[in-house]
Amino acid sequence: MTRMRSRIVVGLAAALAATPAGAYYHYVHYLQSPYNTPIYEKFDLTQLPDKTVTFLVTDPGPAKYGPNDDFASVLSQIQQAAAVWNGVSSSDLRVAFGGEQGPVQGVAGPGGASSDQAANVMGLGNAPGGDVVFADLPPGLLGMGGVTASTTPVTNSSGTFFPVIRSTVLLTNDTSQAPGPSYMESFFTTTVHEMGHALGLQHTFVGAAMSYSIIRNTSHANPLDQDDIAGLSVLYGKAAYAATVGSISGQVTSNGQPVVMASVVAVTPAGDGISTLTRPDGTYRIDGLPPNNYWVYVSPLPPDANIRGPYDPAGQPIAWSGPFETLFYPGTRNPAQFGLVPVTANTPATGIDFSVGARSAVPMYDIQTYSFSVSGAYTSPALVNNAQNLVAIAAQAYGSTRRFRNRSRCWAVSRTRNSRPTLRRWRWPSTFRCRRLREPAGGIFCLTSAMICTCCRADSRWSARTHRPSPR
Repeated sequence: MTRMRSRIVVGLAAALAATPAGAYYHYVHYLQSPYNTPIYEKFDLTQLPDKTVTFLVTDPGPAKYGPNDDFASVLSQIQQAAAVWNGVSSSDLRVAFGGEQGPVQGVAGPGGASSDQAANVMGLGNAPGGDVVFADLPPGLLGMGGVTASTTPVTNSSGTFFPVIRSTVLLTNDTSQAPGPSYMESFFTTTVHEMGHALGLQHTFVGAAMSYSIIRNTSHANPLDQDDIAGLSVLYGKAAYAATVGSISGQVTSNGQPVVMASVVAVTPAGDGISTLTRPDGTYRIDGLPPNNYWVYVSPLPPDANIRGPYDPAGQPIAWSGPFETLFYPGTRNPAQFGLVPVTANTPATGIDFSVGARSAVPMYDIQTYSFSVSGAYTSPALVNNAQNLVAIAAQAYGSTRRFRNRSRCWAVSRTRNSRPTLRRWRWPSTFRCRRLREPAGGIFCLTSAMICTCCRADSRWSARTHRPSPR
């Protein structure tokens, strides 16, 4: 009997924003020292009919619907989400939607036949597949997803990996609550996100489909980002895929010791980011990079990254390194000194190393950005476009206390949870420091032209009344 382990990843936390740059990442094991060869959990293409994983809705649907919502609309969005992942042309994995196959029991919900029986009805036999289930989720969660994989690795033409036996997508049982009715874009992007987990992808923090909901820059029109495409193609890439893209590799150390699970991001000047996380020996390799020139930087993961693993040969999590400073290659935070790394197809760019200093905490994370127009209307994530009459860009975040560094006008966002952001304008003295009052202070940094100001305390939100900057 095949032993299995389940990896259900918390999908989207409505109460959390997320934006330190992270990475596409997978469910990863290391089977032998020096732990520099990742072994992934993924579907075995040789066990799938026509290399296709089929997702089945295996319960009767949500118990409660939002206004004008219904089961047919829910099913159509799940079908569209499957089509999104199926449309990744560089991936050999095909993704299909098998429709409603319930009511079922076991992991698929109460009553009726099992998901395996439903699969047999469709002629899928015992092939691995995915179940879509509607569940009462914990407060603040929009969805969940993950894989159940064998604990025994296999080796075939795809290399060595832990085969996924079954995967699960959990969506809300009440579409009157967030992410909302199925006709809303947030329901669609949540479904795409959770299906990504069920295909073998973990969280990313670069605004891609696999990022947290608040900073995701995907939509119905553009449901996937380059980071998502690279992440899926690393697992299931077609034979010719590797010859069309390049890679960047190196090592991240601190005081001569490897930094484990550091986020290393390659980003073009136009803003397209693809990234990965360092291995237990501090090395990294960012695969799937289209030919271009890239800035490369390293940053720590946020405390709430919600990444599972990596795992050692005994199946135990390998400890991550502590917080450290963020640096751009070749080791700077000065934009004028950022070095461009050229990437060409089928050619690795090697030796892009970093030596970082340790920090006691991540100074700022979970950043949410806003852009404001002259009328006070805002867009989030922020847009930077002078043609739109934008007057300010602002952001709010979690983090540790910092001094205000500002010589000009600051536009600050004040927002309470589930309320509309408002814009407040101040002129800060150049020597101003945050004064902590009795009320809890949170994190805020504001961006306008050459100005940055920050003021925060770990794990609480900023509001205007908690600071007295003496406006003028």
